[in-house]
Amino acid sequence: MNKLFSIGFWSATARFILRNRILILIAITVFTIFLGMQWKHMRFTYTEANMLPDDHQVNTAYNTFLEIFGDEGNLIIYGVKDSLLFTPSNFKAWNNLSKDLGQATEVDLTLSIGDLQKLKKRTDSIGFEMVPLLKDSILSEKQLKKLQYDLFEKLPFYNGLIYSPDKKSVRTALYIKKDIVNTPA
Repeated sequence: MNKLFSIGFWSATARFILRNRILILIAITVFTIFLGMQWKHMRFTYTEANMLPDDHQVNTAYNTFLEIFGDEGNLIIYGVKDSLLFTPSNFKAWNNLSKDLGQATEVDLTLSIGDLQKLKKRTDSIGFEMVPLLKDSILSEKQLKKLQYDLFEKLPFYNGLIYSPDKKSVRTALYIKKDIVNTPA
């Protein structure tokens, strides 16, 4: 026993490893095989890690927000910066693109200029109603200029959502179905 404590820690460790190297290599191999067999039980998450408890005030507010508005991981935004967008042929092509993409089975919702609504005061009672911003699908040059003016000048709510703050580009939001986006690779 006295001899064991007199030779030094690293010398004793080296002696133990060298004398039992076959046993140690077998143990490492068995442990590696065991972990390899557990690979089928491994699960990956595609969302951020939640560090707060479930009953924390911020976490409950965030979960309420997600229940109302949904997750943003399924949003694709595409846009165009073209001064000729508000011409009849280009505008029709842009709206048709949004409608065609919106009819795909993988798409949950599209939000483009053709889908926008505006508030209009009711004449029969007190209150407002939502009316489509575009009433006709075929627009003249004059109607498009009025639409452009209304969108950029009278509807600031859509600033940064449908059109850029510098009023030079127009965007369309495309929401993909969550069950498709959150599938494992």
